[in-house]
Amino acid sequence: MYDLKSLADAITLLRGGLAVLFIWLGAYGGRESLPAAALLLVLCWTGDFVDGGLARRSRRYRHTWIGDHDLEFDVFVSLCLGIYLTLAGYVSLPWALGYAAIWLFILSLAGRSQALLNLVQALIYAAMIIQALVDALPAGLVLVGWILAALVIKRERFVHQVVPEFLQDIQQAWHSAQHR
Repeated sequence: MYDLKSLADAITLLRGGLAVLFIWLGAYGGRESLPAAALLLVLCWTGDFVDGGLARRSRRYRHTWIGDHDLEFDVFVSLCLGIYLTLAGYVSLPWALGYAAIWLFILSLAGRSQALLNLVQALIYAAMIIQALVDALPAGLVLVGWILAALVIKRERFVHQVVPEFLQDIQQAWHSAQHR
């Protein structure tokens, strides 16, 4: 029998599959595919927005490999988006490789930190949003609108849980890097 946790895991897996489409769009669609990439990003963000809530509402609390690796799926989506931005010509290959190298170095010093992995993603998403606002304004406005709507809907969780946990995790990562 399927429950909400199984549905949440299926949505997380779907996000992973959709992420690969970013690479295809970058390789075969180039810059002209920016609106499609923005729509794909909205689909991925929506899946991420929904899957956690479904998992928390499941009647049967249980850990699954997919649920336990949700952050890795999030990072995979952003990395595929970064590859899209590179293949489509928005980011040069040296910049993309430098970005990856810097973050690998930081993560090697600070360890696997959720906050740092969220920062890795945030910078890629910011690059996408800025590029969409510059080259495909309607698509860029959809991305900004989606973020604002998500913040309004989840404002209590964002203010009372997400931000404090993020700041605490950054502090722990900083201390971990200092002691290495």
